[in-house]
Amino acid sequence: MPESLNAVLPSADGQPAIETQWSAKYQEVIDGGVDAFERWLAEQNEPLARCLISHKQRLPGRIVDAFELGFLHRLEQRLRSQNPTPCKNVEQVTGALALGNRATAMMRLSLESTLQLANKGELRPCTEEAAQHLVKTADLAAAISMPDASFVSSEGLFHD
Repeated sequence: MPESLNAVLPSADGQPAIETQWSAKYQEVIDGGVDAFERWLAEQNEPLARCLISHKQRLPGRIVDAFELGFLHRLEQRLRSQNPTPCKNVEQVTGALALGNRATAMMRLSLESTLQLANKGELRPCTEEAAQHLVKTADLAAAISMPDASFVSSEGLFHD
């Protein structure tokens, strides 16, 4: 198999390799971008954008773009691997977001209903494990941000 004249981003997360439009002489820089993203993913000790910017500021001239390409293409591979049915156009993206928002809203309402029953004493855990599940339910409800929905906290749960 002949060696590519262009730099290639290796396959990852079940996604195929990506042949770039960059000359193979930039392969090492593109790999550096891939490695930087992988390190960020493993550590996540700073915001993603700050990580990318700090790396780019240390690079000279044109190789910044090659580094960024490697970084962003690896991010793209990761995102695509998390979405088994990638959206192809704006209508599909909009539909998927609307469906996700509806499902999330319904889930939050169900969680809030469960928490309201517990707060009223109509749902009482009979084991410590069940009590822990109710606390986790409250945490999950708190984590779902819905700008126009009221939130039922876990404060006062299980108290007479």
